[in-house]
Amino acid sequence: MTDIGTLGGSTSWAWSVSGNGSITVGESKITGDTETHAFKYVGTTMTDLGTLGGTWSTARGISSDGTVIVGNSKLSTGDTRAFKYVGTTMTDLGTLGGTASGAYAASSDGSVIVGYGETAASAIHAFKYSGGTMTDLGVLAGGNSSQAYGVSGDGSVIVGQSGVTGGYTHAFKYTGTTMTDLGSLGGSLCYANAVSYDGTVIVGYGGLAGDTVTHAFKYVGTTMTDIGTLGGNLSNANAVSSDGSVIVGHSTLANGDTHAFKYSGTTMTDLGALTGSNYAEAWGVSSDGSIIVGFSRVLGQNHAFVYRNSMVDVNNTYDAIGDNGRQLSSIVNLKTALIVSDLDSDCSSFGAHNMCVSVGGSRYTGTEDNTAAQTAAKFVAAYRIADAFRAGVVLDWGFNATNPSNFHDSKNPLYGAFVAYGVEDGAYIRLSAMANKTNATITRTVLNDTEAGQGNTDIRSYGLQAEAGYGIEIGKYNVKPYLALRRTNVTRLGYVESAGASMPVAYNDVASDQSTYALGARAGGMLAENFGVDVGAGFEHDLDTRNSGYTGTIDTLGSFDLSAPAMNKTRPFGSLGMFYKLSASQRLSAGLDVRKQTYENALGKLFSVTYAFAF
Repeated sequence: MTDIGTLGGSTSWAWSVSGNGSITVGESKITGDTETHAFKYVGTTMTDLGTLGGTWSTARGISSDGTVIVGNSKLSTGDTRAFKYVGTTMTDLGTLGGTASGAYAASSDGSVIVGYGETAASAIHAFKYSGGTMTDLGVLAGGNSSQAYGVSGDGSVIVGQSGVTGGYTHAFKYTGTTMTDLGSLGGSLCYANAVSYDGTVIVGYGGLAGDTVTHAFKYVGTTMTDIGTLGGNLSNANAVSSDGSVIVGHSTLANGDTHAFKYSGTTMTDLGALTGSNYAEAWGVSSDGSIIVGFSRVLGQNHAFVYRNSMVDVNNTYDAIGDNGRQLSSIVNLKTALIVSDLDSDCSSFGAHNMCVSVGGSRYTGTEDNTAAQTAAKFVAAYRIADAFRAGVVLDWGFNATNPSNFHDSKNPLYGAFVAYGVEDGAYIRLSAMANKTNATITRTVLNDTEAGQGNTDIRSYGLQAEAGYGIEIGKYNVKPYLALRRTNVTRLGYVESAGASMPVAYNDVASDQSTYALGARAGGMLAENFGVDVGAGFEHDLDTRNSGYTGTIDTLGSFDLSAPAMNKTRPFGSLGMFYKLSASQRLSAGLDVRKQTYENALGKLFSVTYAFAF
């Protein structure tokens, strides 16, 4: 499983998201925390975008279509440069004549990039980069510096901040060739951080009169409106949806904590912070306002988050999916063990009407954590067609299953049939088949800041077996060495979570398929007049296996691919049974079968009690 939280280091920041919410960009510490690199995060993969030769880079913006990423990077000289990243190439955009620049945002198709650049006179000015040319946007009257932070979808409206007369800083809007002062909220400081797709809604933050507090604002027409806080003194608006209806940012609470917010209509909604954190900032929002990205500080380290109706911890979401995958391995172990046991079912003592019937119960348990277990009732009936030829049916009904905590399935029976030809003290061959289909309700494991997504699917299993052996009489005991060839398959069909999640997961089919041979021997005989014992031992080895792994797609985040769990391809087994002859036609038996399971290095234990009678 790819570490999606960082590039190997301790912390990361998410700064922006593509229009459809599928690509997140930002910066992350790399392994050892020695450097910080820009990243692109798609599906389950966080890709290091590298640098322009230095030890630091950050991706601050992305075009709506996701094709162009922009940001800043250090050069090997230590200077900072704006870059655009297209395909797999990071390109230095140059400067306004000085040694430094940085890019913060791009238009919808990436053709217009905005940021700041140093001039030949060592002043910092806002720029627009288009068609290979970086244009100085200048400053507001009386100012000496400016920076551009946002741009409309078509690149025609640019917003940012500029110095003004008196040493103050005001938000600006730049259209055509004109930079317009948007004023402030009454204080000396005001920044415009983002603008809607059509350029009509501008958001940012500014100081109130006296400059003791700063509040987020939205600017429409010619009016700058204070949108308030979450109860504290400070708030910042950092991004806005395509139509301007959803604004995101961060605000302090009355208790001093900082939480991410979403502002829509006239209401600022507290999005909270990740569990264990009292600090979160929202910095990016999808075009329709449904997907919000940012970071939250937990134990001093920043964690990327995705918010869609609730704040979702991306790392924990993948951990939860992985836990369900491990639980599925236990289900596969159970299904396979029951099939293998039922493929060995037989009934070989017949009465005057050539019938043999056995009824009983069994209990399967495994040794995995959060294991699957089942109590079942079993029915076997066979008919003797000729002296050495019999055929029968098997019905194994699990009426009390203890599945891993996130799996609940219907109690549908295994059913099958067998035919056998041979004699007790000579050669024999037996063919058998079993099948089962259950409907399962699966709930995603819940970790901190994850969703309990739930869906329904079928789990299908089948087994085919051909066994040949030879019975040898050794004193009062019969010993049967044998060879069996077996094919088993357990498949959990793909499904989509239909409840409990605002970011539902679509899971692909998971199939465990094995072609196996088994070498073993069974021995049995009487220890007393009516009391006897049966023992068996051997090993099985997979000739061919197929495990499709655990894959799917998370709404918004993209695809995931968890590597298939390791399979135990050679597995020993053993059994011990005792029986008591109630009469010439009736027999009561009990047995314990223990075998190595396919997954999790687990042992499966099957205890059974059977009453058989012939008539």
